[in-house]
Amino acid sequence: MESLDAANSRTIVPVFTKWLALCLILAALFGSASCAPAADRPQDRAIPEAADVQSREADIEAIRAFFRSVEDSINMGDFEAWFAHFTDDALFMQPDAATVERESQRAVAQDFWSAHDMQETFVLDEIEVAGDWAYARATYDFAATPKAGGETMAEQGKILWILARQPDGTWLSSRAIWNTNGPVE
Repeated sequence: MESLDAANSRTIVPVFTKWLALCLILAALFGSASCAPAADRPQDRAIPEAADVQSREADIEAIRAFFRSVEDSINMGDFEAWFAHFTDDALFMQPDAATVERESQRAVAQDFWSAHDMQETFVLDEIEVAGDWAYARATYDFAATPKAGGETMAEQGKILWILARQPDGTWLSSRAIWNTNGPVE
């Protein structure tokens, strides 16, 4: 017959082992948090420097100016000025059509521009900058009147453009995504 002490030791050892393992795991978890690099601890993250905030604000203002320039080129009918707002590897993702590369878009857009007088306005709803990349979300009102005469086509919709900072610090659209709020009238 087994002694009471032997039975208790078999019960206590596994419980003690589990307790010790739990303590070690907790110590590792909570202990490593205090050993984490300063940038990984929320309380130690750097508050953005005034220069960073000013730089971000300058980027946002540059992107607003970019969209004013896009709008102006459309409203003046200056196709080449409009087309210069896109990177060499730009992609156009338009409603009800396949994604089109920059040079393929040139031919389609040039034909449309030569046949229409256009007016477009953008209302920028959101701009986010992350290093040399940014995105802008906006709504638009667009109207195109055939130069040969005819009814004006009107469209309202929304855009999401991904912008890339260029080596000279300017911004160009790398991806132009848009869709309409309803059928074109």
